Amino acid sequence: MKYSNELCRLVANNIEILEEAPSVLSDIESKMFKAMNKRIKERIENAGDWKGVYDYYTNDKYNETSFAPLSWPNNAEENYAAFFTLSLFDEEDSYWVSVFFGLKNSSMCFNVGFDANYFSLTDSELKVKVNEFFANHNELSQRGFRLIYPTSKYCRLSRGFSFDRNKFIEELPAWDETFDPLDKALDDVLASVPLIEKFIDELKN
Repeated sequence: MKYSNELCRLVANNIEILEEAPSVLSDIESKMFKAMNKRIKERIENAGDWKGVYDYYTNDKYNETSFAPLSWPNNAEENYAAFFTLSLFDEEDSYWVSVFFGLKNSSMCFNVGFDANYFSLTDSELKVKVNEFFANHNELSQRGFRLIYPTSKYCRLSRGFSFDRNKFIEELPAWDETFDPLDKALDDVLASVPLIEKFIDELKN
């Protein structure tokens, strides 16, 4: 919102709310991530033989939410060749509540990460292969995946999702249907596993 006299009037008329807003936003962020982590953990554990950590934005041991099938290859340090992780499209965006609602050209997402070192590839070489993989499999885009380019040498597959603001307000403080978009994104993530396993095999050879 651009600076204007009308904006100044709006701020002055709502100054009490605005001064309390930072602590309220922090509380919303904390509760939303706690609920999302719990939802993701329940879905993944019910999916079968998977390994994961589910504490993104909690300042716990890992401070991340990532998971992968136990059948996917990993090295001696148990770093997986590929994995899924909860993130956001624009990693420079610090306003989480806006991201939750898909505002400011950003949203939450599940990324598919590939370890270039595991496959003895450079980031640039892996980028070419991921691009080819995505281009040759339309079912990925049909399931909502798209390619994101955080840097010029790196790209990732991401399945975005955001929440309906009105449903969020309606269900506050216990969210259920609010998380339907997260559930749908997880459905697409789980459905993509056989195809990603095929890609992992191609990278290994």
